[in-house]
Amino acid sequence: MKMKKQGDGRTEHSYDSSHRRRHIGRKDTEYLQKESTKQSIQQLVEKEISSTAKIPSQLQLYLLQQQEELLSYEDISDEEKPEEQNPPNITDWGENHININWKPPVSDGHALISYYIVEKRGKGTSGKAPNKILAWTEAWMEAGRTPGKSFSVSGLRKATEYEFRVTAVNEAGSLAPSQPSTSQVAMARKPQILTRQHKCIVKAGNSFTLDVRFVGSPIPTVTWKHQKLDSLPQELIVKSKPHLTTIYFPSAKRIDTGNYQLTLKNEVGKDENVFEIAIQDRPSPPKGPLLIDKVNKNSSWLSWHPPEDDGGKFSSFIKFSSFIFIR
Repeated sequence: MKMKKQGDGRTEHSYDSSHRRRHIGRKDTEYLQKESTKQSIQQLVEKEISSTAKIPSQLQLYLLQQQEELLSYEDISDEEKPEEQNPPNITDWGENHININWKPPVSDGHALISYYIVEKRGKGTSGKAPNKILAWTEAWMEAGRTPGKSFSVSGLRKATEYEFRVTAVNEAGSLAPSQPSTSQVAMARKPQILTRQHKCIVKAGNSFTLDVRFVGSPIPTVTWKHQKLDSLPQELIVKSKPHLTTIYFPSAKRIDTGNYQLTLKNEVGKDENVFEIAIQDRPSPPKGPLLIDKVNKNSSWLSWHPPEDDGGKFSSFIKFSSFIFIR
């Protein structure tokens, strides 16, 4: 251990080994305290176990366990740079933006990731006609930084092909960037409905929201209609924003049951899908007339027709009882 007096009156503590010389900080102090505790425990165990009459057997066992645990301690306090960052994935694109996401690195270097650096590069033509070729003519440029694991890279040139890479950074610094993503052209995208849930069953009287996610660039127009009614019931509330449209049912009714058709359309194309909404409720009264049959001195049969509305139970058959009156 060496002590060096600084000009400002501070004292710097450091130590030398055959491998390294470094400033002793908080984590080194914790390590030295741990080492001191190890030595104290080991000396206590060696001293007390040598005289079994002085210490109960249960305490002997406890000290041995503590000694084994502390002696197996490994110094992992040193923070390291993160390793093996996964390449990003393309999730969406448009004429002037491309969205990406990625998984965290295989190892975070024993420290939380502070942020990620996102880089981009574009493809352009190089050479002179008629020998022009399309190549990665741009150097890697930083597109932004984010603490999350997704990013929308905006301000891109229309019809230009791009690829991306990310670098994880923690308190110890950063390692090499990830491998590049697959390339993607910044261009308009045909609408596509991502939510493909075809049937929703709701109990009458309950509120319910149908959420449908989609992509498309430019942002497509959204049109909903009830296939039997053409327009939607007035009490339903429709809200739409980029990449999401919803229908809110404040209090579901049997009349709301049916197929709801969604149409997305932009200058590139359109997409459609049908969502079946089934509202379940009590069945309506059975239909008459009430028929009396097989009358004899001891009994008679009553029969009737099924109700017009079975309540929406989706049974493959509907069972209604007949009553026998016995005198």
